[in-house]
Amino acid sequence: MKAWPGGDAYFGALLNSWIHVMMYSYYTLSLLRVHCPWKKYLTQSQLLQFCTVVVYTIASTYIHYRNDDIESRHYACLGVQSFEMTSLFFLFMHFYSKTYKKKSKGASKKASSTDSQDGSDTVPEQVSISSETSDDAKKNL
Repeated sequence: MKAWPGGDAYFGALLNSWIHVMMYSYYTLSLLRVHCPWKKYLTQSQLLQFCTVVVYTIASTYIHYRNDDIESRHYACLGVQSFEMTSLFFLFMHFYSKTYKKKSKGASKKASSTDSQDGSDTVPEQVSISSETSDDAKKNL
């Protein structure tokens, strides 16, 4: 099977599909208020996915280079794919560090309603966004 630009075109999509299966399973269980122990591992899997795709892209480009059939599209793919995966890696790493790394002593702990530091899965309360406001809500304004 020959795929553009020189590797198996399904590799990245296959990894991404598996990550999304895990991600939507987590969302479903969270909405059902079922404890989901793999929240942290889901983010780790996403980070691993980004690294794996970059390594695969570099390897595919190198194979073309070694076979002396490399074209500009291979370099373009390498640049675009590496930029996208590296950007996502840093964004997700920032989230991971902020969410799962222990804060220094004396620092105030600010846990949002969706991501608590102890890993518990809470679902935020639904808020109405209708333009009609009840008398009780007006009093709170």
